[in-house]
Amino acid sequence: MFADAKSTVCECLDGCPVDVIRRFFNCSWRFMAAYCEGLTGKVAEWAVRKQKSYRRAGEQAMKLIEAVVDRN
Repeated sequence: MFADAKSTVCECLDGCPVDVIRRFFNCSWRFMAAYCEGLTGKVAEWAVRKQKSYRRAGEQAMKLIEAVVDRN
């Protein structure tokens, strides 16, 4: 059963272009960074869309979020 699942995963990964895998990984990495910064939900989505760095939520995005949160 596990061997079948392992071979299926290898087949699926071989059928997917490396560029798509890299984009998915980078997007996932950005979301993890946003969650580590304490962002959740729509705010995390916004920060991921606005950030310029591929490794973490950008400082400018975090400052904008803090400014909006501090106003409320």
